[in-house]
Amino acid sequence: MERLRLDMYYRYLTPLVAVAHGHIVPPSSHDHPSWNGRLPLNVGLTSLEAHSPKCIRLRLTHLFAVDEHPVWSQPATVSLATLLGPSFESFSTVWEISLTGNRRVLGPFVMADALTIRPMHVRAFEICQSTGYVEEAVSVDGFDVPEF
Repeated sequence: MERLRLDMYYRYLTPLVAVAHGHIVPPSSHDHPSWNGRLPLNVGLTSLEAHSPKCIRLRLTHLFAVDEHPVWSQPATVSLATLLGPSFESFSTVWEISLTGNRRVLGPFVMADALTIRPMHVRAFEICQSTGYVEEAVSVDGFDVPEF
């Protein structure tokens, strides 16, 4: 079951399409490391979007059910510094938000880095810069995050 779950995740849930304004040149793998290895194997990146010039929204999904597997069904800890890379240093406030994104549930967690996702849970976060320079576009590890 574990192998089937991971195969289905990599086949159907990995990003296949990128949407951007204008002409883009795909970065080389040496310039920008991939998202692989930034999350525990039992957690999926559901969405990453720019909410405003100072905030990004992030949704994470635990891929296994309770008691489905002795190891993969355990709660997983995600490091925002590892996931977002060096750009995370410019963000200072983390709010947990509802999955629809229309209200804040918990927070703010100032300089929160470790987030725990329990089996079959989906959690959404708003990660914001609290002061200082406002960028025109939000960038995570050199990639511009699309604003919806």
